[in-house]
Amino acid sequence: MLGPFPEFETLYADGSTRSLAYHAACVEAEGYGRWTRIREIAELAGRMSYLHLGVAHCPDTDREAGLAASYLRRRGFDVVLPDGADDCDPVGQADRFRKRATEFNVIAGMCVGHDALFIRHSGAPVTSLVVRDLRLRHNPVA
Repeated sequence: MLGPFPEFETLYADGSTRSLAYHAACVEAEGYGRWTRIREIAELAGRMSYLHLGVAHCPDTDREAGLAASYLRRRGFDVVLPDGADDCDPVGQADRFRKRATEFNVIAGMCVGHDALFIRHSGAPVTSLVVRDLRLRHNPVA
């Protein structure tokens, strides 16, 4: 970056950005090292008053995505999953989620590059729950 770094007020001037940063810090302060990541995601979504969540994934993590969706539904969220037509189509999944008005999207295992495309086209904040890595059983830092 050339030039001076922008001030906090400039970086977080947008109300939704500021709110997300605030609630993310609260979730971290309360749950860091105590809560599972899926609980942190549910807590953050709830504090942001999000109701509609998307769970993006590639077909080989259907099981993990299904478990995540079940947990989030039990927590009271409306959860959108890809349908068979957009299983391995990250831009298609993002389009489907935008059309269903998801407010927060969770990646539950996508191919390298597919995750980047999904994030770029999502239109809503995105976080990761599962990072797809078949060689290391979805634990890429093992």
